[in-house]
Amino acid sequence: MIKRVLRITLLALLLVACEQDNLVIHEPQAEVEITFNFDYENVDMTRAISDGTQVDELMYAIFNAENNQLVISKSTKKNASGATSTSGLTTHMTLSGGVKYKAVFWMQSSLTDAYTVSEDMKVTVSYAGECNDETRDAFYGVSPEFTIDDSSVGVILRRPFAQLNVGAYPFDWEYIQEFYDFDITTSCIRIRDVAHTIDLTTGELSNRGSASFKPGALPTESLKADVDEDGVSEDYTYVAMAYLLADSTPTTHSADF
Repeated sequence: MIKRVLRITLLALLLVACEQDNLVIHEPQAEVEITFNFDYENVDMTRAISDGTQVDELMYAIFNAENNQLVISKSTKKNASGATSTSGLTTHMTLSGGVKYKAVFWMQSSLTDAYTVSEDMKVTVSYAGECNDETRDAFYGVSPEFTIDDSSVGVILRRPFAQLNVGAYPFDWEYIQEFYDFDITTSCIRIRDVAHTIDLTTGELSNRGSASFKPGALPTESLKADVDEDGVSEDYTYVAMAYLLADSTPTTHSADF
């Protein structure tokens, strides 16, 4: 009888131990102050196009770094160009201890309506606007993992786009206009099989289709490119420019100009 009682008691203790192993222990939440400091990747401040100065609206959300679960939905900061270039973004948020987080950022111009950003930081692009529109320039970044013990986190902002540039030899461009006796003042581009949506948390692209821009005024600056790959950039007449969501590996697309 004593042995049976001991055996039952031991089995009960083992069951309780197994159940406790499956418990997820949440440490108390705390309001924390974190400063995100930004740096840009591949921004040429010597050019009017692609100099990054158009962006002034910052959106961000906080995710669990381990399971990608949304923790704090999208917030938007207006007139944020100073924050991303000098002082950084200092924000207060309530987070749990013992958890690793990541912050996801999207930076765009307040003058464009080309982008729709969801609460969980998926961006859908409309390619219906004008070609050569520099207000379409935008950046995104994903912070390194951080906890409530981190007061400062560095973030690299980079473009999610391929910048399509179309140029012509200046002599050829002038000859065409003289031969047909008219001035070309606008241009447009149509690209096939281009992604329209990007998940900023993973970089995954989806929703593919054609990108058809309306005619827009020609870029005003010259285009410099090392087409023959001899190490020297030559000047071309800038004919058209567009930002397109780009795959991480090289892809081939059909285009009409």
